[in-house]
Amino acid sequence: MGPPEQLLIPFSFTFQNSTTSDNTLDGTTKVSDTVGSPVFQTANIGKAADATASAAPTYPGVAPSPRTETEPSDTTQLEDAFYRSQFNRSGSDYHLLLGQPTILPTQSFSVPSNQGQLFVGSSSHARIGLLNYSWLSTHLQQTINQLHISSNTLPIILVYNTFLYIGNVNNCWVLGYHGASSSLNGNGQQQVQTYAFASYSDPGIFAPNPGDKISYIQDIQGLSHEIAEWGDDPFVNNVINPWVTPTAPQYGCTSDLETGDPMVGYGFEVKMANGVTYHPEDEVFYSWFARQSPSISAAGPTVYTYLNNFAQVAQGC
Repeated sequence: MGPPEQLLIPFSFTFQNSTTSDNTLDGTTKVSDTVGSPVFQTANIGKAADATASAAPTYPGVAPSPRTETEPSDTTQLEDAFYRSQFNRSGSDYHLLLGQPTILPTQSFSVPSNQGQLFVGSSSHARIGLLNYSWLSTHLQQTINQLHISSNTLPIILVYNTFLYIGNVNNCWVLGYHGASSSLNGNGQQQVQTYAFASYSDPGIFAPNPGDKISYIQDIQGLSHEIAEWGDDPFVNNVINPWVTPTAPQYGCTSDLETGDPMVGYGFEVKMANGVTYHPEDEVFYSWFARQSPSISAAGPTVYTYLNNFAQVAQGC
């Protein structure tokens, strides 16, 4: 049985509330770069991480030593590398691979003035869109239903330089999310449709200076985050012991199994055959959430993230 099929659905937004006449942000422009990324293509993930891994700021619980990959020749996709490492399956035939995505027609939307805005970043000079989370989510679900997408596939909504706010524009910068809903194609036996949404973002939007911690938030960081979380919790119903971490204080105390949330902004670089250098995110392993010591990671008994950023298990709250 081959890998499950992925669908890439570009969304294009034309903002009625815009500070520039060029008021459209179109995910179609980033389809090629997304397909060519290590999310879907193979690369030597471990070697790239060893060479370019970012480190979390020093505080109690951060690993004192740099990452050392035990399987440096494990050439595969990102999610497969994360999974094989966290469950100590790097030397086995176990894989979690994505299929090559089918590109569906671009879905275009006009964004009402009260549901979003487009402006030019003061440092990055990039055109940046902000959308109401609820408005986007409604159109996402409608699109999945209208296209009669099979629950056997993973639709991925791709946008460009467009981020979400929740409630008001001051509570913003959601790069992506994943979820699950009832499939329209249940045929009397209701099935579950999983999906993901992610923004492909230009460099410099979140940090003007290379080397800043959050300078890794660019290109596929949002997508790599959501695909990793989809792999561990596709139905978004795994409740775990509450955790909190200084690396991501914005999440507070949470019981969500979100492998990317503790590591937002921390990542590494992978240069692919298309000449693009991508910035996937670090991911937290099962053993960290489970308070499992020693860790079952392939990289060692004290390794709790792919980049070895945590030296101990999760702290409760």
